[in-house]
Amino acid sequence: MRPATSQHRNIATSQHRNIAIPFNRIRHNVQSRFIKRLIRNFLPATLIIAALGSVFYAFESADDLKALIAHEKDHVHAGVESVNRTLLTLKHDTQYLAHSTLLTEAVERPGRARIDRLEQDLAAFIAAKGIYHKVRWIDERGQEQVRVESHDRVSIATSGETENKALRYYFEQAMKLEQGETYLSPLDLEIEQGAVERHQRPTLRAATTLFDQSGRARGIAVISYSARDLFEHIDQVSATAGTSWMLLNEQGYWLRSNDPAQEFGFMLPHRASMAAQQPEVWQKIAQAPSGHFFDADGGLWMFDTVYPNRVIANNPVPAAENAGRMKMVKYIDAAALSMQNQTLRKQTTLLVFLFLALAFAISFRLSRSQLAQEDSNIDLQHLLGELNQQKFALDQHAIVAIAGLDGTITYVNDKFCAISQYERRELIGQNHRIVKSGMHDAAFYREMGDAIRNGIVWHGETCHRAKDGSLYWAKNTFVPLPSSASYIAISTDITAQKQTEEKLRIASIAFETHEAIVVTDMQANIINVNRAFEQLTGYSAAEAIGQNPKILQSGRHDQQFYLEMWATLLKDGIWSGEMWDKRKDGSIYPKWLTISAVRNEKQEVTNYVAIFMDISERKRAEEEIQRLAFYDTLTELPNRRLLLDRLIQSLIASERSGSFGALLFMDMDNFKILNDTQGHDVGDMLLIEVARRLKTSVRESDTVARLGGDEFVVILQGLGSSELLAANQAEDIAEKIVAALSETYRLGAHEHHSSVSIGVGLFHGRSTTVDELLKRADTAMYQAKSAGRNAVRFFETDMQKAVESRAMMETALRQAIAKEELQLYYQMQVNREQRIVGAEALLRWINEERGFVSPAQFIPLAEESGLILPIGLWVLETACRQLQKWQDSPATRHLQLAVNVSARQFRQPNFVAQIGELLKTYGIDPTRLKLELTESIVLTDVEETVQKMLALKQFGVQFSMDDFGTGYSSLSYLKQLPLNQIKIDQSFVRDIVVDKSDAIIVKTIIDMSLNFNLEVIAEGVETEEQLEILRENGCQAFQGYLFSKAVPLTEFEAQIGQTGVIE
Repeated sequence: MRPATSQHRNIATSQHRNIAIPFNRIRHNVQSRFIKRLIRNFLPATLIIAALGSVFYAFESADDLKALIAHEKDHVHAGVESVNRTLLTLKHDTQYLAHSTLLTEAVERPGRARIDRLEQDLAAFIAAKGIYHKVRWIDERGQEQVRVESHDRVSIATSGETENKALRYYFEQAMKLEQGETYLSPLDLEIEQGAVERHQRPTLRAATTLFDQSGRARGIAVISYSARDLFEHIDQVSATAGTSWMLLNEQGYWLRSNDPAQEFGFMLPHRASMAAQQPEVWQKIAQAPSGHFFDADGGLWMFDTVYPNRVIANNPVPAAENAGRMKMVKYIDAAALSMQNQTLRKQTTLLVFLFLALAFAISFRLSRSQLAQEDSNIDLQHLLGELNQQKFALDQHAIVAIAGLDGTITYVNDKFCAISQYERRELIGQNHRIVKSGMHDAAFYREMGDAIRNGIVWHGETCHRAKDGSLYWAKNTFVPLPSSASYIAISTDITAQKQTEEKLRIASIAFETHEAIVVTDMQANIINVNRAFEQLTGYSAAEAIGQNPKILQSGRHDQQFYLEMWATLLKDGIWSGEMWDKRKDGSIYPKWLTISAVRNEKQEVTNYVAIFMDISERKRAEEEIQRLAFYDTLTELPNRRLLLDRLIQSLIASERSGSFGALLFMDMDNFKILNDTQGHDVGDMLLIEVARRLKTSVRESDTVARLGGDEFVVILQGLGSSELLAANQAEDIAEKIVAALSETYRLGAHEHHSSVSIGVGLFHGRSTTVDELLKRADTAMYQAKSAGRNAVRFFETDMQKAVESRAMMETALRQAIAKEELQLYYQMQVNREQRIVGAEALLRWINEERGFVSPAQFIPLAEESGLILPIGLWVLETACRQLQKWQDSPATRHLQLAVNVSARQFRQPNFVAQIGELLKTYGIDPTRLKLELTESIVLTDVEETVQKMLALKQFGVQFSMDDFGTGYSSLSYLKQLPLNQIKIDQSFVRDIVVDKSDAIIVKTIIDMSLNFNLEVIAEGVETEEQLEILRENGCQAFQGYLFSKAVPLTEFEAQIGQTGVIE
């Protein structure tokens, strides 16, 4: 509606003066005839305008009602979404509390200090949230253990103020939940001390069950949410004059009403409900999930349904997800609906008066013309015909609008609505800025406005923005209407013309793009090139024009390639593809080329346009991506992905040829120790050298790959049709690899000796899958490690059975703690007087299917699988719990309990903190806890071991070196370790009576330990002769079958007796 260029001319004001000629200048008889003709002309127009106004009002009021209903339904749906968001927040906060560290610790190990910390944490939580009025932990008996409330301030209930909620419905329902589920109570009033709260607080409660580590339900966590905040929010969004909103439960009771006295009738004596007081309305609301209807009084009801269980439940059951649903209802009375039509009535009236005035002016002028030209009736009819044609053309092609000088739109025609995409009711009364595009500056609009206000017709082009955001252009004529302080805009759509101009502009710019462009005639002679062509090929425009593009051919493509290219181009009119070309300097480069045929209006080819770009960098990037995707970056060997592909191809080739192949799975022995002691850089040097030696140890046709870490794989193909011959060849190559990888490695300034364990799996055709073949070779490799490392082993069926049995045992072991299948047995330790001074806690597993499982079977399995960490923690906690019980009895409070600690468990970063927490939890004397460490723990990292031992010594924990004398480094590290005791390994004690070497070793260990002020204990004492020799050499404590085997707790406590002396 606003032009981009302007031309001005003055309105001929004489026409206006002629229209306003006073009647007193006309003779009386002419005046009478004029009035009759005026009435005759004006009356039909008046009736038509009045009828059209009525029809317009009827249609527009119907549209407005539809819009109102849609708008108010959005309000209702927004209310439902507010409730859903509140429920989801409530669910997440409840689950957050249930999994919080402080609550979990309080449930597992209740104590005043933990509960105090939990109360402070919950108080901070409820204060930070600001929307909850109560947070509780209720134990499995229904007793409130912690209750934090927020009214005017946050308060923590004392033990005397807490209540038992065992009979409350939400407690019973929440205790039935599975782990991770949330229970949501119905929206009702808060009950305290068995009665409704005096303040009648609408409340939602979310609860979830609390489980301890064994999976036993230990109570519930409950958050009480006051729905007042939600109601106030919905009030702000939905409240308008003449409207009211309600929330009802599925029985038709008001949970929220514009009359508070009607609320919560199911809990209060008044028993008020919509179902009872407005049964016809309630029946319609209850029967459908959502909708709207009018009541007998002309009021409008709109409703939607809230499904709390759909929001709360993790996996809602269709039958249960509708339970507890609520109805969100909004009501607009008839008076408010009537008010909605006032603006429309005013607009319609104004438009009718405007057209009546226009009709009157036309009738006035027409009547004058009729009187003045009665004798020229034929000419007048001809003139009227022309006017009708112009009017029709204007309606069909012109965009017409009328607006006040302030920019308020008062009229638009259908063409205006069509191009702007707005409905008429969306435009009338709006400022003309509604279609402003932002393409013109303020000075432009100021110039146009000044012209119209000064009565000057304005011409120009303007850009506008339609409802969907698209732009359109118009060529305009703005005619001021001074008598009505408005103007009329008559425009034509020139969007297509503008788009054509823009395409031409873009095409001219595109020709100078960074991509090379060549234009040829239909005989393929170059007629134009751009600057990018010159830069890419080295040919100037003058050198290229008139030449054939063959000057760029590299010679890498044969004649067939070009024939197929031209066949596609002639058939489809376009060809795209990769091609190698030659620059002027002779260098070859890859390019991506697109050739398009240009046709004239007769669809005849007139030219060809080729666009191409240098893709050298992309080709290099693709090669690098290929390398990174399929090759190991450290060793440059094929990685796992490429290995699997080649293994599949090897199986296919084996099936075709009928020959055997082999898969060698190898693992470098003790690689982790090198990595940990010398660093990853040295470890990487070893892996690179291993890869080099592997490639020189196999044939060119074989594949060497790195799986990851220190694991390598070799695929051998074409080993012959005899399985025995294939096995012999595979073994020869494997032994060659073992020899190559066992030679000395020069790693920087270090010399290193290493070995490899190799597992071999044969394959023949595709009878074995890739995964199964890898699994077999891996299994055989672990057999090689078990056989002492630096060995080669072939896969056997019995080996697979052992692996499967081991996997089943691992699965059962993972469930052992939860099923309470693990037990601690106790083997007594005695002093020189054979008085019990303590015991060693030994782990036993009694499985429901396997029975008693040997520790020699399941302890190594636990170490390899990582299960030793949770099992080890369980052993330590069980031992501390037993020490706590013993220290309450005079007969057992002096006992010291020794617990074996695995290397993996000791290396955990939080091991010291775990021990400290156990000592604090059970309140035991730390000197009664003795940790037995093996020499393998010390060997891994002496410095770290010493630091952890010193930290634990600060607590008072004692240490014993287990199996002393079996390692080569024991003596060299003994002085550094803060030990309390040395335990002589049973392998030295067993033959001490008959083997002088063992007797000398035992005496040496005892003497050395005593010199270091360390206590000495011998294990495996089975005879009196062994005991006597150990006593004579100064051994201070003993353990073995001579005194007792490892027994359950009840038997051990029975052995202690009253004196604690072994007879």
